[in-house]
Amino acid sequence: MWRVTRGKRMTTTDLDELVEVIAATLLPGAEYRHERRVHPYTLDGRQIDVARDGAWLEVAECGLAHPRVRCPAPASATSGAASRSAADSTGC
Repeated sequence: MWRVTRGKRMTTTDLDELVEVIAATLLPGAEYRHERRVHPYTLDGRQIDVARDGAWLEVAECGLAHPRVRCPAPASATSGAASRSAADSTGC
């Protein structure tokens, strides 16, 4: 999933708010956390984990879209957040 904006650069606060909305919508009532992670396609990456049987299970990762992977518009014109589920992690 991508969230792309024009004119307003997304911040880590925007990213954290997006994580909260995604987790509350897809995992209502579940205990979850998000922690900083490094991903080659994002800046300020996050990993989203859900509590399951006394352990944390990764369900998604996200971050502010790295300028090298955004659309070909000028870097100053667009900003965005990227996300993928842990199920996608087995692919390239």
